Amino acid sequence: MNENENYGPARIELKVALNTLVGVVIAFLVLLPFFWMILTSLKTPEQLFKIPFQLFPEKATLQNYVSVWRDYPFVEYFVNSVVVCIVTAVAVVSTSSLAAYGFARFHFKGQSLVEMVVLTTQMIPVIVVVIPMFKIIRNIGLYDTQLGLIISYTSVTLPFCIWMMKSFVENIPKEIDLAAMIDGCTRLQAFWKAVFPLMLPGLVATTVFTFLESWNLYLIPLVLSSEKSIPLTVGIAGLISEHKIDWGQIMAASTVASVPSIILFLIFERYLIANLTAGAVKQ
Repeated sequence: MNENENYGPARIELKVALNTLVGVVIAFLVLLPFFWMILTSLKTPEQLFKIPFQLFPEKATLQNYVSVWRDYPFVEYFVNSVVVCIVTAVAVVSTSSLAAYGFARFHFKGQSLVEMVVLTTQMIPVIVVVIPMFKIIRNIGLYDTQLGLIISYTSVTLPFCIWMMKSFVENIPKEIDLAAMIDGCTRLQAFWKAVFPLMLPGLVATTVFTFLESWNLYLIPLVLSSEKSIPLTVGIAGLISEHKIDWGQIMAASTVASVPSIILFLIFERYLIANLTAGAVKQ
């Protein structure tokens, strides 16, 4: 018997109305800071602290956006973030796909322990590892370089991506590998020619996830960069000085920094959700 048959039409409508109301409230709470950020970026300093408070600017201005791009090395921050995040995504996807294939296809003694160790590393707070990471990066001469950030970003995003890809590989029939090997492929060739193309949705989701995670990292680049490799997150925080906090410029910079993440998420949303829920239902 259908669950809805136990309820009358009025109770079903009430349930739908309550669900809708809860959804609207959650959406409002989630979107409010974002709209607040945009509205603040369009105000002049006088409008920001005007009494009584006004949510919407009397006369919207783009001066904060102009000032950020003109008075600060915002382009350099933006380029650093884009380069570091793209290379990190490529590195993570390449290594996590191979590792996930190994965990999904090969079974060895102690495999569960190894997988648990990999996942456990994801549970360690970044603040715990950032100082050892700083010492290692500095000792190998990569402090304040894009390569140093790429290595550190890869180390913190790789464990979870391996688990994401593993769930996806497990849904690909092993017979595909075997068929390729029967046709003369080696194990690696079978992975590359037969399995890898079928992993495309998972690869896209992992790439997007890694890019977004790397884009939002703050503590690691704060410690590992000082001048040449400063990304957007650290650059925006640098707009706060001891004697001045220009909220309009900070909100303008934050709005611009949010655009790539939002566009990327909207384009690849279905891949990301599908991959994060892969493995939730065993077939």
